[in-house]
Amino acid sequence: MIVVLIIVEITSLILISGIYPESHTSFKIGIIASLFILLGIKIMMPTFFVPISVTLIAVNFLYNFYSNNKRRKGAFRRIKKKASRF
Repeated sequence: MIVVLIIVEITSLILISGIYPESHTSFKIGIIASLFILLGIKIMMPTFFVPISVTLIAVNFLYNFYSNNKRRKGAFRRIKKKASRF
């Protein structure tokens, strides 16, 4: 399940990286890194795996809900880069 979540998060990050701002991209990269860390926690400390994975999935869900509502209102935009002048 964790591997499927990693694949889904990477795919969604690739597809929407041009729409959402850099802060969203940074947060999603942190979620992906946390999912990889969860794979190690599952092997080393299996008693912590369930509470940490439930917390991570809940934080991810709440952030997705928050960012989707903010995007619909038009307040969540990527800053356009200015062309450099020589």
